Amino acid sequence: RVVFVIPADEMADAIGPDGHTVERVEEKLGREIELIADADTPAAFVESTLAPAAVRGVTISEQGDRIAYVEVVEADRGIAIGSDGRRIETARRLAERHYEIDDIQLTCAGTAGVSLTPFGPLYAMLTGSTRLSGRQRRRRTGLRSLRRGR
Repeated sequence: RVVFVIPADEMADAIGPDGHTVERVEEKLGREIELIADADTPAAFVESTLAPAAVRGVTISEQGDRIAYVEVVEADRGIAIGSDGRRIETARRLAERHYEIDDIQLTCAGTAGVSLTPFGPLYAMLTGSTRLSGRQRRRRTGLRSLRRGR
């Protein structure tokens, strides 16, 4: 899978009529591609990376590490996480690369900030675990690297 970050005003051109541009690129690369709309602010960018999940709000905390807390609708929690955690891992990677955000934590609308990811503050408190690196998270969850099928 290859992820492209596209300026929001150029998204229609990148998709092409009836998605033909995307289909042609997928055929040439032989891989699935995903398009993510770029944004002007870190909060808007994080929201864009989690689309099509319904995001109620994004708060960036800069106490020590820079963490984005994303409030999602309960019904869209699975969409925000993605199949095998791919969407949330891609969002974390892109947020770190483009806006130096160290982590993204999902919270559910109406749960008073309880973390929904297995690597959030609640998980750390219950298990005595500390923050895990991206490599450690992938090992624990069985996620594979997005680069070259590793």
